[in-house]
Amino acid sequence: MLKTVAEHAGMHPSKAHRYLVSFCRNGLAERDAGSGVTNSVRWPYARA
Repeated sequence: MLKTVAEHAGMHPSKAHRYLVSFCRNGLAERDAGSGVTNSVRWPYARA
């Protein structure tokens, strides 16, 4: 999942991880408690 997000965003996976952590901390994304997978990103610039 992280690798796919990073590829779509055109960035290294470690950078994408930092962004996703920040998004979760600020309520812009949610993680599934069991798997840790990001469920959704509520950001106006997110691609479908």
